[in-house]
Amino acid sequence: MKKRLFSILFPFFLVLMLSGCGSLGEKTSNLQLVFSSSYHLDLPVSFFQNTKIAKASDIILKFDDEAYVSFGIITRDLEGLDTSFDLLLYPEFILGVKAPHSVSERSKKKFIASYNVYKYRLGGFHIEKKEFNEVYIFLAKGDNQSVAFVVNKIEPSQVLVIDFNAVSDSRMETILKGLRHNAD
Repeated sequence: MKKRLFSILFPFFLVLMLSGCGSLGEKTSNLQLVFSSSYHLDLPVSFFQNTKIAKASDIILKFDDEAYVSFGIITRDLEGLDTSFDLLLYPEFILGVKAPHSVSERSKKKFIASYNVYKYRLGGFHIEKKEFNEVYIFLAKGDNQSVAFVVNKIEPSQVLVIDFNAVSDSRMETILKGLRHNAD
């Protein structure tokens, strides 16, 4: 229900955020994209020049050079994980950094299958772990595609998944540094 409501209200929030850029004679230099109650992206308006923003099952940014980024949210419930599962482990299990020994057999098979999909999709990838603005970021960088898993360090209730396709390292870094975790 929450996901459906967010899908319906997203265009309204986007228009509201965009209309705030310069209202009442004040010029705001940043634009915020809200992905969930936990995460948003806060970047300079100039970053979005010649960029299309769309909402399908995920939020997608398509740049004029045909590169694109998609943002999606994962929760324990959506993934069929136990309510006590530590979401800080999710990126490590899904990217094969740690073996998923501490989960059910069903979840273990899902993590291994997902890891194999990422291995195939990204090719030979390496993993970088970063910290920005109270979140851990696990970035799997492939040749032309990359994926980032973002988890709040203090209260992990959701994982933000960011898929990068043909996105430059500098643009990727700008996006990652622009991520914010919303205070509850």
